[in-house]
Amino acid sequence: MSAQVQRDFLYYADALFRHLGDLVDQWMTFNEVISICELGYEKDVFAPQLGKGLAAKYTCGHNIILAHAQTMLLYRTKYQEIQKGRISIALDGKWGYARDPNNPADVTAANNFMIFQYAWIADPLYFGDYPAVMKETQGPALPRFTAAETALLVMTTIDFFSVNFYCGYYVWAPPVGAPKNMTYDVGDVLTSPGIPSNAAWLFKTPDGLRKTLVWLHQRYNGPEFWITENGVSGPGEESAPLPGVLNDTFRQDYYRTYLDNMCLAKTEDGVNVRNYYAWSLLDNFEWRDGFSKRFGIVYVDLTDNLTRHPKGTAIWLSKYFYMGPLGASVGTSGAASVSDKFTAAATAVAGGKQAEVNVAADRSHNGVTIGSDSGTSGNSSANKGSRFGLPFTFTFGKGTVGISINWKQPGSG
Repeated sequence: MSAQVQRDFLYYADALFRHLGDLVDQWMTFNEVISICELGYEKDVFAPQLGKGLAAKYTCGHNIILAHAQTMLLYRTKYQEIQKGRISIALDGKWGYARDPNNPADVTAANNFMIFQYAWIADPLYFGDYPAVMKETQGPALPRFTAAETALLVMTTIDFFSVNFYCGYYVWAPPVGAPKNMTYDVGDVLTSPGIPSNAAWLFKTPDGLRKTLVWLHQRYNGPEFWITENGVSGPGEESAPLPGVLNDTFRQDYYRTYLDNMCLAKTEDGVNVRNYYAWSLLDNFEWRDGFSKRFGIVYVDLTDNLTRHPKGTAIWLSKYFYMGPLGASVGTSGAASVSDKFTAAATAVAGGKQAEVNVAADRSHNGVTIGSDSGTSGNSSANKGSRFGLPFTFTFGKGTVGISINWKQPGSG
């Protein structure tokens, strides 16, 4: 809530650049501003659970924007020329579906929803100021930038646009007599045209990703996009036993449909999508939901020393991204095609049998570099070269887009 956090963050960032800059070439200053400021400061959902209303949310966001801009300036003037890295901020948001697309009021409300989701933070980063509709409706709760701060923002535009995307909701016009600062309505219970997951806030709405990318592409004049989070927790996975839980067809369909829409945004709509990261590599501690929501493409057995078991999605993603040869020790001898072999191998894994996948390829699909987030929830500072010692191994190198995957079912040799 205090502007002091801007100076404190700059000190922290300078230490990271100084000590890790030779290892890191992709930086994120903050992760999910809405999650931090709306759920932690306006409301009391996430830490620090202040619950102090709109003014607290906007003050939080204002300080984050300025801390980010100062960090961008520091990196560009002191480190970027030598370290050759790139820097951005990861923004989260949902797509707004007009509840009645034939009702102009609902269409306007859905557009306002997108502005309050993304443009609240992105407009200052690109244009140096908050969106007009926010300044017109949010009153004194929304801070104002000084001329010097606007100049700083304009000269520190992000190197790429980072999007964390999961789903979309129905949006409609606020009721007659609603407060001026209420420019859209989503109701007390979120609703969506999509299929529910096991998280109340998350639905399967694949076209929402394409629509979001097109909306952002048009508003910000075609920047380079990275999808830095995208994934789902499957219905029933929190209680389903091994090995059946590994047959995660809901998640496979989620990734298939979302990735297809991402590629359509690139090939049909001209959106410059360059990188994609799945959320997440492992089942992990998900905010206040803890371990009850499983987003990983790898199952973590909480009752057996955190043993890792690849889910069917892990094999499916290998097929989707690489379309390369598959050698599996069981269950694929009768498969007639690469696709059939991957399906057979995924079935074998779901049955608790051994499966091996060996891939060495350019990590690219329709020109989009792909990867998997490591499964650390919350704020993130960097994507650094690292090695994960799991039942399978992802190897990332600084400045590379190469990846090798090797796995065996635990206990199979």
